[in-house]
Amino acid sequence: MTEPVLVLDRVGKRFRRGRARSLRERFTRPTAAPRWVQVLDDVSLSVRPGQVVGVVGRNGGGKSTLLRIASGLTTPTSGTVRRRAAVSGLLTLNASASGELSGADNAVTAAVLAGLSPAEARRRLPDIRDFAELNDATLHEPLRTYSDGMKLRLAFAAVAVTRPDLLLIDEVIAVGDLSFQEKCLTHVEGLRDRGSAVLVVSHVMSQLRRLATDAVWLRSGRVHARGTAAEVMDAYERSMDERAGPPVPLASGGYRKGTGQVLITSITCTGTQDTGPGTTALGGGLSVAVEYRRQVPADSAHFGVSLRRAGTDTALLDLTTDGSGAGAVPLHDDGRVVLTVDRLDLEPGTYWVDAGIYATDWEVPFDYCWDATQVRVLGVPSHGPVQPPHRWAVG
Repeated sequence: MTEPVLVLDRVGKRFRRGRARSLRERFTRPTAAPRWVQVLDDVSLSVRPGQVVGVVGRNGGGKSTLLRIASGLTTPTSGTVRRRAAVSGLLTLNASASGELSGADNAVTAAVLAGLSPAEARRRLPDIRDFAELNDATLHEPLRTYSDGMKLRLAFAAVAVTRPDLLLIDEVIAVGDLSFQEKCLTHVEGLRDRGSAVLVVSHVMSQLRRLATDAVWLRSGRVHARGTAAEVMDAYERSMDERAGPPVPLASGGYRKGTGQVLITSITCTGTQDTGPGTTALGGGLSVAVEYRRQVPADSAHFGVSLRRAGTDTALLDLTTDGSGAGAVPLHDDGRVVLTVDRLDLEPGTYWVDAGIYATDWEVPFDYCWDATQVRVLGVPSHGPVQPPHRWAVG
């Protein structure tokens, strides 16, 4: 068996709370015993070449801290971390980013942090630009002028083109339109198949089921379960289902389940090219409006939308506010959240739309509706699940 690229052995991490923020505060406020918070406790895992280990668990469970320790950006309080002497890529929206620097300068910095020399990083800029689907003018504009989606695409491209022996991914594969997400997922699959080791944190179960060979479930900073990806994902989703209660039928023929603290009152699909309600054109965009009503006090929540081809269980689109960089959504007594996909690129046909509202720790859904409504993509069917922009050349 090949040697692991990364080994975490009984790793723990704690942070001090209540530290004085200034000299004045340190010497004038009453002395209090320091308060420590244990974020990780006795966590062990390893990642071998060609292995993708997914990490799941509620927000605040230590997943991002685990990645920072694995990358060397944070040192553990206890335990040991061993890495093989090879390139390590850390993929996260905020790592090393500066809004005043150009996209090109930020991309070079990210590629250098991922293991390339400055000269090699500069040489790879055209590859980064092409992968991120940016033009030269945009690449040299300040990063602060980029949309969140553009920042995420650039961050992914800057690290992905280095082809690291170890790739660390923190919640950023749900970026851009459907065709770009597919490109990202295919790229990670290619890295895995060529022998790269990957450690990935995500709340998008469909992506983890596709990419991961193995998984670890963190609960309150400790390893609650480990095993094959299918085993751990099944156990994690069963736990969420048990807390959400039994399903309730919908008028559409679908079902809903959740704690009921926040309820979805309507889901409306609208194409961006005036094709009529519940439809969109091939290559057109789609807006999904989720209206809700807060039943009991809840400050914020994550929203998610997925699309499945009618008659199948495979999610072809699975997006969340958290995974897309928008973060938790502040809640009102009545509100509306709209997801807009600029290019859907799905094959013509009928698709079921599922939508959910989740607690910010992702431990349980407030309300999740599946087979709630349908959207129809207009056009001539083909033989594949997606129809991205393309062209043929002869000669």
